Amino acid sequence: SMATVTTLPGVEAPVHAAAPKAPRRPGDVLVLVGEVGPAFETARTLAASLRIPTERVRVVSHAPVAGLAEEQRVSDVLEARLAGAQLAMERTPGIVVVDAPLALVADANGCDWVDDVVAALDPTAVWAVVDATRRHEDLVRWLGVLPQLEALAVHGVAVTSDPEAVHHLGVPVSLVDG
Repeated sequence: SMATVTTLPGVEAPVHAAAPKAPRRPGDVLVLVGEVGPAFETARTLAASLRIPTERVRVVSHAPVAGLAEEQRVSDVLEARLAGAQLAMERTPGIVVVDAPLALVADANGCDWVDDVVAALDPTAVWAVVDATRRHEDLVRWLGVLPQLEALAVHGVAVTSDPEAVHHLGVPVSLVDG
C-alpha cells in the first residue's frame, strides 16, 4: 500500500519512499501501462535486466505495434486473462505492456478497457511509463485515470527542462532511462 501524503492536488510532495524493484520471482507479472512505443522499449530494457527473452514480452493493444511480432500481441480482455494465467506458470517473471495513451483522460471507454485488461492480467505490480517532457498537469490527470500504480518508469529526463518534476507526481520513480 502506498503512503499517502496530503497536499493540494497537483503539488504533491516528492515521494521519497524506497522505489519498488521490478518483480523477479518465477510467475510474477509486471504490467507497464503507457504510450505503447515507449512502454514497449521500457519492457525490452527491463526484460534484458531480468534475463527474460524479448520475444516473451506481451503487448495488449487494439492495433499492431511496430517491431512487435503478431504472436506477442494480445488484443482483448479474454486474451489478457489467458496470457496472465500462462505467465503465472512460467519459470521467469513476465512483462506485459498495456497500451494506455495520454488521450485516455478524455476516453471513459478506453479507461474501462485498460482497467479490465489490467485486472484480467492479475499482475504482481503495475508501473506507468512516463514521458518526462510532458506537461506536469497533463501527467497528473493521466495518472489519475490509470489503475493503482506501484511505480513509474520515466523516459525523456535527459531532454526535459525540469528533470525533478517526475518526482512530484505522487508515485515512486523506479526506473529512469535517459
